[in-house]
Amino acid sequence: MKTRAIGCLFIAAAMLVACDQVYVNARWDPPLALLQDESAAGIYLGTFTDTSGANPLALPVTAIIDPDGNTQIIFALAVERHVAGRVDVKGSRLTGTLTEFSGAFTSFTGASGVGAFTVRGNVGTGTGITGAYETETHAGTFVLDYQASYEELSSLEKAAGIWSFNMVSSGGAIYTVTWDIDDDGLLFGADTLGCVFTGRVSVADRFVNAYRLAVQVDACGYFNGDYAGQAFLRSVAGQQANWLTLGIANDVLAFATVLQRQSRP
Repeated sequence: MKTRAIGCLFIAAAMLVACDQVYVNARWDPPLALLQDESAAGIYLGTFTDTSGANPLALPVTAIIDPDGNTQIIFALAVERHVAGRVDVKGSRLTGTLTEFSGAFTSFTGASGVGAFTVRGNVGTGTGITGAYETETHAGTFVLDYQASYEELSSLEKAAGIWSFNMVSSGGAIYTVTWDIDDDGLLFGADTLGCVFTGRVSVADRFVNAYRLAVQVDACGYFNGDYAGQAFLRSVAGQQANWLTLGIANDVLAFATVLQRQSRP
């Protein structure tokens, strides 16, 4: 004879009792879809270490990743390399196939071509990212340390001003680039090559130190085109928000530099 228990279901194996949606002595593991992903968004300082040669070569980098995963990895200015693209995070796992730009001419990178730059690693929100990378010609590891300066407020007023960068080559040639950003985020600039920069700076999120850049380069021959990327402000030696670190790229070229504020509006 079968007996039906109305309103109650007993599952001994799971030690779960459900009666009128009341659970007694039960352990509930949420599905993976309910687990919160870590966030890679932030400003980072760190190193990419090339381990493909006989001796590991550690290269210092600055990186900025926005909440959508858009990424600019700016190598030291003496290194003819730049990486840009997008990364994804699931749980604490970071993956992405970005673009590596090789060969630099002044602040432009990509003169020697581009290639796929695959990364995989682990993320700790507000802590850092560690992992490994691989290209067709080299591979290695990376360590990126999160910078609390990402949590500073942003505004177009902070970004407004005249900014410039100067570089002297080994042959003695001087390269200068100057940007003028107004209170509405409109920018106009030029460099000693005759290249003209026009575009816009916008605030990605006023609660974090991150800015979006959309820049058109003209009168620059091979380097003409539309570029997009990110920037952030930083303070050095007590000079509040007087340095603008930026990286912009398109499919074949990138432009990265650190501009120093010369004046405010």
